[in-house]
Amino acid sequence: TWQSWGITPDAVLGLSIGEMAAGLLADVFTLDEVVPAIAIRAQALEDSPPGGMIAVSASRDEVAPLLPADVWIAVHSGPRQLVVSGAGGPLAEATRILEGAGLSCYPVPTTHAAHCPLLAPAVPVFDRAIRELRLTPPTIDFYSAGTGRLVSADEAVDPGFWSGQLARPVLFADAVDALTDTADRLLLVEVGPGQTLSKLLRRHPAVVAGRHRAVPTLAHRPVEPLAQVRSALAAVAQLLAEGVAVDPAELGGLDDIGPAAQPAHPDRQHAGSPVLATAATAEAQSPEPPAAADDPIAEPDGASATVTDRLRRLWTEVLAEDDIAEDADFFDLGGNSLTAMDLMAKVRAEFDVDLGVVILFDHSTLDALAGQIERRVG
Repeated sequence: TWQSWGITPDAVLGLSIGEMAAGLLADVFTLDEVVPAIAIRAQALEDSPPGGMIAVSASRDEVAPLLPADVWIAVHSGPRQLVVSGAGGPLAEATRILEGAGLSCYPVPTTHAAHCPLLAPAVPVFDRAIRELRLTPPTIDFYSAGTGRLVSADEAVDPGFWSGQLARPVLFADAVDALTDTADRLLLVEVGPGQTLSKLLRRHPAVVAGRHRAVPTLAHRPVEPLAQVRSALAAVAQLLAEGVAVDPAELGGLDDIGPAAQPAHPDRQHAGSPVLATAATAEAQSPEPPAAADDPIAEPDGASATVTDRLRRLWTEVLAEDDIAEDADFFDLGGNSLTAMDLMAKVRAEFDVDLGVVILFDHSTLDALAGQIERRVG
């Protein structure tokens, strides 16, 4: 769709299965050929020994020494964002150890331990499928979360590069480091469903500093009938604001659904898949800092103001975000399931109340969560 709007990526990057989509966009293989191979990949995973994965809010240096045998770091997706994999018994032991060390853990809904040696039996099955493809060198820069760096022509045409990733860790954070290590200003456009990668990218130091900008295409929570279309048009507006040429005529019949959201500061944007990295034009300027809210939501009384201020401080610690408005949405500011666990653990310690993570999903603005806390602390 972005290409039909005249936007061609300068580079691509995916996470796990999203790496296959990135390879497709880089012309390493064709759609007709790769889809059957991906189906074989899925079956090979299904036939693998059972296991599990847990997300951990911590750094590699903190987690690695604590892991028992047969549990491995499987995904490094961002600052203090890891996933570990293993069989059921060792993984339960790892959870006990990690939580005992004060680290937040969250089970990943899966029946297998991906990106670790337990998937070694699936590798040759997928390898045979990859060897049936006509692999060609990438036509654009292709960054791999499997290696954490730019993919060479020789790697791209090596079947083992692709099949071996099933049993190797995902180094998405390292790949983002390599991708963003440039003087050019990049627009990092997420092209898959949801905003998982955009939220990870918004926590990257280069994006936080304003050197690059992360733009999701689709909505995080598409509750309205036209939410996805509006979100896509808002993404177009952001690229236009950065000086990227988009031909309005190519947007087809999308101009009669009402105004798209206006481009805002990237950290205030409402908004497993690849990221398209597109360089902004030389004329594009860095976004202006967000203006203060003209009409902040009134706080009902002094006690609520105290709760709100204390809660705002916790949000700042978790999100590395200053000047958080009362109506700011935790997930629109880059929060995700891991940082949500971190926040609610801090809420429990700060207010001596255990609300559970699900409360944050239902009451995700600062003032709404403050109201829930106030009801429980009296």
